[in-house]
Formats: sequence, structure tokens, C-alpha cells
Amino acid sequence: MLILLIISYGVIPSLWAQESAIGSGSYRILNYDYQVEGKTRPDSVDNYLYSYKEEGFPDYISMHRNALEMRQILINMRIFESVEIELLPVPSDSEDKEPAEAEFPPGDYTLIFHLKDSWTFFPLIVPTLDSNNFLTLQMKMNYDNVFGSLVTFILDGDVGIGVDQDSSKPMINFWEFETGFSNLMYRGVNFGFSWVQTYDRIIKKDGLEILENYSYHKTDFIMTAGFNLGSDYYYELAPAIELSYNYEDRTGNGNGYIQKEPQSYGIYQTIGRDRVNWVGNFQEGYNWEAELQSRYVPKSGFKGRVTLSNRWYHIFNSRLNYSSKATALTGLNEDIPELGVYMRGVPDFNLTGRAAFFLNNTLAVKLFTWKGVAEAQIQPFADFGVVAPSGRGFEAHKDMRMAIGFDGVAFPEKISNISLRGTIGIDLFGPGDILDRLEILISTSLFY
Repeated sequence: MLILLIISYGVIPSLWAQESAIGSGSYRILNYDYQVEGKTRPDSVDNYLYSYKEEGFPDYISMHRNALEMRQILINMRIFESVEIELLPVPSDSEDKEPAEAEFPPGDYTLIFHLKDSWTFFPLIVPTLDSNNFLTLQMKMNYDNVFGSLVTFILDGDVGIGVDQDSSKPMINFWEFETGFSNLMYRGVNFGFSWVQTYDRIIKKDGLEILENYSYHKTDFIMTAGFNLGSDYYYELAPAIELSYNYEDRTGNGNGYIQKEPQSYGIYQTIGRDRVNWVGNFQEGYNWEAELQSRYVPKSGFKGRVTLSNRWYHIFNSRLNYSSKATALTGLNEDIPELGVYMRGVPDFNLTGRAAFFLNNTLAVKLFTWKGVAEAQIQPFADFGVVAPSGRGFEAHKDMRMAIGFDGVAFPEKISNISLRGTIGIDLFGPGDILDRLEILISTSLFY
């Protein structure tokens, strides 16, 4: 509810005042024309840009700036190979018109988008490496422009293969399958739906000591609605239902210690400002975000999590792109397991706590571009994290971590919505030997 109050009494009035100030003028985009090389439907693009259109402008510069913003919105979707625009005056029969020599005369204009589709259907079944899970078989089917509608459909699956500690035989550690739709636009509201079916596990560690280790099955249904508030502000609301069952102890201590949550009903809210733009395969700008995950668990009451994050990107030149991310989070009536996921080089299960802060730093270096195939980058990183433990005092060697390493990233030229990443990182000061402090990942997505 706090986020709703912020929106009601803070952001919306100021944004409404800003929009009202530019809502009229002597320049107007009267027509929108979409010339597409590919299967994308013009009406789908027009529908997607609904909330970014403005009625009138005081001068040509303001109108052109709005056109460039819409162009960048389409570029940031990463589904077009190219996006270009033209602003052309609409011929007028009125005798009261500007002299012909005026370069950008006041009046009505047509904004033309020249779009070239990229390949957005990406089916993939490959073994990937994740040192947290030994070996993962990943199935990924992304269709980011379903039949030219700009709607995104996903069907993702992960099966984690590990080794049983008692028998030393291969075993299924976990599996997860998710299907859903997003970018279902209606009058500027972005709707989505996902169904997630999981065989999951909870592992909580104090250093290298395992405190909890159990598995369970879970079914999640999540609806989302995203609102464009103007000036790059956004708000997302997501009701969710989670059903958990078939709990099983993996420590041999019996199921008595497991805090079961057979049902939970949540409302997830996010507010933020996204001013990050893609420039080729580099990014420029910043994004801040506040997220409140609140859920009601029968017999246990309300639980949740508050997360604050800020991402910042800066392009130094055609070969160097620096990025950083700061994240602060705290649990509400619950501990947060697997906090190592916020750091490269720290095994996911090696950090558990009631609150945490992380700082990630990355320098992306363009190595080369293989024309028609891919662009290759190497991204050295240094990640820092500190955790507030639950049930004991702070111990620096367990609760404060520093990791270094590098990502190797490939951006396929013809499939702009997918990247391939390999990561090697090491926790410099954590407990255990080098194998306990090493993380190796192969993924089809960027770290942040």
C-alpha cells in the first residue's frame, strides 16, 4: 500500500502537470505510418506505442524528441534489426500557411517508422553448466513477437542434475517449467500471465554449515499489469497464488523443522524509473526500482520482502561500457535463502540472512564483431556483498563477501533478443577451500 500512496500523492500529480504543460501547441503528429520489412503488424506497433503518443507540441524540436523517444522504445524491445523514423508535413489546402521556405513549418505531420524484423523465435535445448547445481539441462523457447503481434510467449524449462551424497549416483536436484505471455497491451496497460510448475529446494547455510535442506513441489499463478506513468516512470501490480506440497527432508532430521507453506496469496508491487537505452550491444542510462512483495500465509500471517535497486550504465567509447548495480533488501517475518544469487563468484546457497546489501561492478569490453554472426565481449567484474544473519551476531568472514572474475558474452547478430554468457568467478574471502568459493555459469541471459 505504501507504493500506491507514493503514486497517488507524489508521482502522478507531477507527471500530469508535466504532460498538461505540453499537451497543446502548433505542431502535431496527426498520422502514424509503419513500413515493416517482416511479419510485424502495423496495428500491433501502433497499439504498443499508445501511451507514448502526445497530442501537440510547442515547437518542432519537442515533436522530434517525442518521435525519437518512441523510436528508442522500439529499439529497447530487442526484436527489430533496425528502426528508423521520418517526420513529414501533411499537405494543407489552407491559404493561411507558413511560407514555403520554412524548413519545419507549424502544422500537422506524419511520423513514419521504417522497421526491419529480427529473428525472434528461439527454440533451444542444451546442457548448461551451473556449479551451484552440477549440471543443468535447459529448454528455452522464446517467441518475442508472436505472429507479428509484439506479444512475448515463453516456454522455459530447467532440470538440475546433481550427485546423491550418500550413494554418489546422479539424481534430479530440481526442475522448473514456466509458460506465459507478456506484452499484452491494451490502452497503454501491459498485461501478462505466467504459470510456473516447480520441484524446488530450500537450502540455508551458515558459512558452510547446512542449517536447512528440503525439497517440495510448487505451483504458481501470476497475473501482471504494468502502467506507463510518463517520463519513464512505471508501476507494476501482480496478484499471485502459490501452492506448495510434497515436502521432503534432505538432512535426515525428519520433517518437523520444515516451515511448510501449503498456500500463500500475494500482491507484488513495483515502482521505478527506467532510463536505460540500448546503443548497439551496449547500454546507457539508469534505472531505479522499489519492490514490495507481500503475501499472506494461512496460520503464519503476513510475510514478504522489500527490495531497492539502482542500475547505472555509461558508454565510454565504442569499445568500453561500464555498469554498476546496488541492491538492498530485507525480509519481512522471514529469512531470505540463496542470497549468493546476487553475486557472481559466490555459490547461491552460501549466503542466507534477514537483510543484505550488494554492489556489482562490470566493465564490458568489445573484443570483435564477426560480421553476420555475433559480437563478442569480455566483462571483468568485482562484486561485493554483506548480509545480516538471523539468529547470531555478525561474523565478517561468513557474512561479508568480495568476488572477482569475468563474463564472456556473445550477442548473435540475427537473434537480438538472446545473449550467451559464460561466467567464472571466485569468492576471495569466504570460508572453505577454492572449490567452495568458485562459481562457474553458462547462461542465455545477462547478469543484470
